[in-house]
Amino acid sequence: MHVSSFYPSRVGHNPREKKLQRVRQRFMHKLKYYVDKYENGIQCSGCGRCVRYCPVNIDIRQVAGAMNGY
Repeated sequence: MHVSSFYPSRVGHNPREKKLQRVRQRFMHKLKYYVDKYENGIQCSGCGRCVRYCPVNIDIRQVAGAMNGY
């Protein structure tokens, strides 16, 4: 799956116009909102696929560590 399959939507609308907003939403969904909603752990298996294939070299492990600091 390629990042372009996430945004913009098929009709060309992008609900978050700034890249920072899109990155924040993705990580908050995986590491915060999912946990709050289902109370059964983060939505991450720890496989590292997202780290290997991220086209802009974002390491979710570093992001999670930074989020834990707040």
